[in-house]
Amino acid sequence: MKPGGIFAVYDCDWPPTLYWQVEQAYEEMINRADGIIREQLSQEKQAVKRDKEKHLAAIKDSGHFRFAKEIVFHHAEDCDADRYFGIAMSQGGVQTVLRLNPKELDEDIKRFKQIVDDFFQDRTLQVLFSYRMRLGVRKT
Repeated sequence: MKPGGIFAVYDCDWPPTLYWQVEQAYEEMINRADGIIREQLSQEKQAVKRDKEKHLAAIKDSGHFRFAKEIVFHHAEDCDADRYFGIAMSQGGVQTVLRLNPKELDEDIKRFKQIVDDFFQDRTLQVLFSYRMRLGVRKT
């Protein structure tokens, strides 16, 4: 990066904001997947999950930037049950468990799918997708 250049990186906050019971079911399924991974894979084979709350501090502490900040924003998008369910199914922990032992999450997936379908009731709804962008201005 050139001196004075701007470093920008963003990530998503999951799950997308919808309704507390749907989001709670999402987190329960993700937590269950993470638990299965901890049980079945040695630590060196597990993906490293970084604490998003520490990203900005890491940028500031790197010594490469004269200024850094975090911007939080969201975007409302149309979403139906299939899309919301698909987002959950695409998460790394869920995919890892499906590759390790596809049946291990069956009940959790069925429960989550039912909660999502019950909430959406064949409707398309506005869902908030939230993002965090970290910016750093490189020292000259």
